[in-house]
Amino acid sequence: MQTTQAGVDSRSLAEKARALATKHRELLLYGLIGGTSVVIDFGVFLLLHTVSGVHELLAHAASVSAAVLFSFTMNAKYNFKTTDRIVARFATFVAVSAVGFVIGAAVIWGLVQFAVAAEIAKLISLPVVAGVQFVLNSRVTFAEGAR
Repeated sequence: MQTTQAGVDSRSLAEKARALATKHRELLLYGLIGGTSVVIDFGVFLLLHTVSGVHELLAHAASVSAAVLFSFTMNAKYNFKTTDRIVARFATFVAVSAVGFVIGAAVIWGLVQFAVAAEIAKLISLPVVAGVQFVLNSRVTFAEGAR
């Protein structure tokens, strides 16, 4: 680390950002893939529920399924770069997603019971589910020892 006479770190902001991004690469890429998955999840949900009138929990099941397939494929190939035991990893990813599905369904159902619009309830459920799934997937599905 380079310091000035006053003891201030003179590395550029870009160097610091690059170091931080490298250190947290998996989390950042997981967030990018997850963000895209959220768009898929919410988009399919809106299309099915709001446009087509499908019940919110059935729309949730379909939208989560589409997002899970996308997310697993992208995370396995580009983020965690795993090609071994792909069927076992997918099964674990689906199990983790099932936990997320149940949490999301409970949030949606509970909020709808309090007259919250299903679309708003779905949005509220997304960050809760994303946090739980990141922890489980990074520690179980794509864990370093399992690669």
